[in-house]
Amino acid sequence: MNLRYKFIMKYHVKPLKPFYILIGIMLIGVMGFHWIEGWTYLDSLFMVVITLSTVGYEEPRQLSLAGEAFTILLIISGVGTVGYSIGRLAEFMLEGQLLGLTRRRRMERNIRNLKGHYILCGYGRLGKYVSEELKEQKVPFLVIENKETPLKELSGSDMLFIEGDASDDDILEEAGVKQAKGLVAAVGDDALNVFIALSARNANPDIYIVARANEPETEPKLKKAGANRVVSPNVIAGRRMAGLVVQPAAIDFLDTVIQHGKMELRIEECEIKSGSYLEGKTLQDSQIRQRSGAMVVAIRHPDGKFELNPSTDVQIHSTDILIIMGTPAQCSKMNQLASSPE
Repeated sequence: MNLRYKFIMKYHVKPLKPFYILIGIMLIGVMGFHWIEGWTYLDSLFMVVITLSTVGYEEPRQLSLAGEAFTILLIISGVGTVGYSIGRLAEFMLEGQLLGLTRRRRMERNIRNLKGHYILCGYGRLGKYVSEELKEQKVPFLVIENKETPLKELSGSDMLFIEGDASDDDILEEAGVKQAKGLVAAVGDDALNVFIALSARNANPDIYIVARANEPETEPKLKKAGANRVVSPNVIAGRRMAGLVVQPAAIDFLDTVIQHGKMELRIEECEIKSGSYLEGKTLQDSQIRQRSGAMVVAIRHPDGKFELNPSTDVQIHSTDILIIMGTPAQCSKMNQLASSPE
C-alpha cells in the first residue's frame, strides 16, 4: 500500500464514505422508479430528492403498489444515511480535517521531492533528541512512526513524517530510502531495528545506517544486518556519568562543544575532495588555521584509524577526513577549502 493510496483512503474515502453511499442510494432510487413506474429520469430524480429530504412535496405521478413498496424501502435506507452524512460533514469540518487535508497534500509532495535526506525511524524519547539535532544541523529529514501518541505530536509540528512500520519495505520506499543519505533506527525494540537495518541496506547499499541497541548481544546482529554504527544508550549514559564524577570540567566542555552550546563551537568532519587546495599539502603548508580559523584535532585515514593531534608535517590526502573544531563560520570556510581548488 503506497503513500498516495493511504493518503486517499484516509483523507478522501473514509471521511466522505457516507456521501458515496448516499449517491449510490440515489442512483438506485432513480433507476428503481424508472423501471418500476416507467417515469423519466428527471421525474425519478425528483421523486428520490423529495423522498430523502422529507420536504413533503406531492409525487409527480400516482405510485403503483410496487412503487409504494419501493418508496418505503428508499425512506428506510436513505433518510438515515442523509442524517449521518450531514453529521459526518460537520465532524469533518469541526475537527479541522479540511486544513489537515491541505497540509497533508503539501507534506506528501515534499516527501516525494526529498533527495540526499535522512530517515529517522522511531519518534520516542531517543528519536526526539535525534530530530532536534537534525533540525539544529539544518539537514532534510523525515520521521517514520506508527504509534498514536507520537503521531499526534508529529501532526502538530512542521516535521515531515510517514505513518507506518519502519521495518516494512514499502514504507521505507515511500520514505525515499533509495535516495536517502542516512538512516537512524531508533525504535525501542532491538529486533525491529535489526529488520529496519536489513531492509534499508538491501534497498540502498550506499546508505549510512546508525542503529540503536538496548542489549549488548544485539550489536553484532545489527552490524551483520547492515548498520554502519551501533549506539547503546545505556553504555553512553554510563560512560558519561562516570566521566562527570571523575572529570566534570572536561566532560562539561565536551558537552558544550558537541551540543552547540553558548561557546558556539562545533566538532565536524571535513572530507578532502580530489583536486582541492589542501590535497598533497602538509598541515603546516595548508595554513588551515590562518585561512579558516578552524583547528584540526584529528585525521581519519582510509583504513578507519584516527591520528589524534596530528603534527604539522602530516600530509593531507583526498581520501582523508579531517576532524575539525571551530565556530559554524570557521567550519564552513574549512569545508570550502576542502572542496575548492583554491
